[in-house]
Amino acid sequence: SWLLVQVIATVGPAFDLPAWVLRAVVLLAIVGFLVSMAWLLFRPRSVGRERIAIYLSPRARLIAGAAVLVIAAAAAALSIRSLSAPEEISLAVLPFADLSPSHDKTYFAEGVAEEILSTLAAEKGIKVLGRSSAREIERNPDPQRVRTALGVTHLLEGSTRTAGNQLRVNVRLINTADGAQMWEEEYRGQPADIFTVQDQIATKVVNRLRGTFFGDAVRAATSTSVSAYQTYLRAKAVMRTRSEKTLAQALELAKQTVEADPNYAPAHALLGVLYFMNSDHLDGYGKIPVAEARRLAVPHAKTAIRLAPRLGDGYAALGVLIPSQASFEPFKRAIELDPSRAEPRIWLAIKLDNVGRHDEALEQFRRAVEIEPLWAVPNTTFVEALSAGGRYNEAVEGVRQFRKRGGTDAQALRFLSIISHYRSDLSGGIRFGQAALAKDPGLPNIREALAVDYHLLGLGAQALATLPADLKLMGMLYSGNAGGLIKLSASAPGAVWAAPDYEAAIFALAAARDWRGLAAFHDERPRSFEEFCATTSYAMAPEIAQALRSQGRTGEAWDVLHCTRSRIATELKQSARYNPSGELWLNRAKLSAFEGKSDEAMRFLEKAVADGWIGRPYSSKLSDWSVFDPLRSHPRFSELQKRVDARIAGERSKLAASK
Repeated sequence: SWLLVQVIATVGPAFDLPAWVLRAVVLLAIVGFLVSMAWLLFRPRSVGRERIAIYLSPRARLIAGAAVLVIAAAAAALSIRSLSAPEEISLAVLPFADLSPSHDKTYFAEGVAEEILSTLAAEKGIKVLGRSSAREIERNPDPQRVRTALGVTHLLEGSTRTAGNQLRVNVRLINTADGAQMWEEEYRGQPADIFTVQDQIATKVVNRLRGTFFGDAVRAATSTSVSAYQTYLRAKAVMRTRSEKTLAQALELAKQTVEADPNYAPAHALLGVLYFMNSDHLDGYGKIPVAEARRLAVPHAKTAIRLAPRLGDGYAALGVLIPSQASFEPFKRAIELDPSRAEPRIWLAIKLDNVGRHDEALEQFRRAVEIEPLWAVPNTTFVEALSAGGRYNEAVEGVRQFRKRGGTDAQALRFLSIISHYRSDLSGGIRFGQAALAKDPGLPNIREALAVDYHLLGLGAQALATLPADLKLMGMLYSGNAGGLIKLSASAPGAVWAAPDYEAAIFALAAARDWRGLAAFHDERPRSFEEFCATTSYAMAPEIAQALRSQGRTGEAWDVLHCTRSRIATELKQSARYNPSGELWLNRAKLSAFEGKSDEAMRFLEKAVADGWIGRPYSSKLSDWSVFDPLRSHPRFSELQKRVDARIAGERSKLAASK
């Protein structure tokens, strides 16, 4: 039996034998062993010269027989389960290489691979690595190393070559257990044949992985003209770089695709998302008013659903565009139809966060990381969510797993900087952040947190040198030009509200106790108060309430304050958080101070400092936070400021020592 198992294990991969064959042989060997043991136990044995037969006693036979039957039954059950259960398969579809003579069709080659990936992801029993993580895997990787790092059982590699009216697609399927090539095939035709070729490849891969050559064909992809398809793929490639310029280019390409083929559902879905990404929404990159962007985008998302109700793209686009509560079902439908995409889970998590369902949001972030273990975006949101909830050890473990799977050193250091920032370990945040930038100067989404840490440590020059160029309002505040920021808020309130750092203007107006100016600025907000409350801006609601009350608008002030109160109450009921606990208690102290409960406000403020708050993001001076004016005469107020100052001094010393 042992020899047979060894032979099957050795020659099986060479003959493409499925894994259940080896399991069946092992289980049959176990059953044969049990039968042999039963025969040895129950057969008569002779002893002595007279060859007298000796039998086990009836009680011993009963016990031995029962034991053999139990073991045999367990082995049979395990055998049935192993033979009937499909092998757990996971596949990484690597970006296809562009072998065109001019090498200018990379977007086409990679787009073809992504479309095959999406088709395969819809097949039950096959787990597909997310497209962004697959893109991070190096060309010609070591299959066994990929298997160890990512748990991927198979790789699909390929290339495309387009020249004139000729198309050639070459693909091969690799078993990562030993690097053996399971299958290779070349397809030749015209560019217009690409949709048929994609479906044929996906069908053959599914049949190979499932151990059958007679399975049903996979679900056919939505098709269009080759020119429209190339424009669509070019738009998707351009939008991977998130900037106002690139997203505007992608928007125009998506419009061209829809004009070329109004019945191509993926293009409608893409156009809907790009309208939103080109808007002045907090999560947008452009200047289209968000209401206008939604007016233009929603019909395209609904058209995508109508044209292709079994395609997840339209549902995902609709979820992005509509209010949080209404978006949950479209996102869930998108996830069901295309489980290989992490983006709908990330968007769903953000919407869940907006309505205070932080525990559910954290789970979606976690699932997104499982799909895209090497993509920085879901890993960033997951680390931030864990850190906001004070689960720093889990966050560090997430970074360790990211690095173990093959994530870059620069991104891992950035994640550690984020964790340190949330812990108010300002010196650690700066050290890790600068180390990350030294490895990758173009690393995104790190400079703002670094600038905040420098600012709180009183290192103004470093803060301004690090601050991203688009955060001009924070730059004015950090450079001591709060007066200029206040004037700008009065002369161009719309432009200030459209800026990503508009909260700096609210803080500057409140710190100057310019209640009339703050009330007027609040009245100019372009978005509904519900949307305003659903963002981090709710933390500034007490300052706005102060301004409204000072102008005799007491009822409005209490309505605004209700936003902060409800958000805090929601967060306290969950293990996950939207903000670090120090900031949560700071906001609770603001409420109590506004209500005139000085002792209660001091208790919450002391709790905030104890949990790490030292001024994030604008000032470590308690006197700059106008809501605490009623506490300035409190006997513990000055003592609390000394504790904050001591913590700041300690962080500066640690930073100096690290150099």
